[in-house]
Amino acid sequence: CERLVFDRERLVLTAVGWSLKDYMRFDRVRIGRYVRRLRDRGVSSTVTLYAVRDLRRPARERVLKGEAPNL
Repeated sequence: CERLVFDRERLVLTAVGWSLKDYMRFDRVRIGRYVRRLRDRGVSSTVTLYAVRDLRRPARERVLKGEAPNL
């Protein structure tokens, strides 16, 4: 994911978000922190929104706000 997070193609960014979403099923805390760091680095919202898509609303909002995931 790290190599592709700043790609210019929307489909590539969507795929990165999907893969992060899949990884989040197995290690929510670690991937949640990674997604927060990506947001701090200015990664496209396409990546982050797809990554947190399966989270329940409170957890999703915490990750997007940059707070502790507590997933």
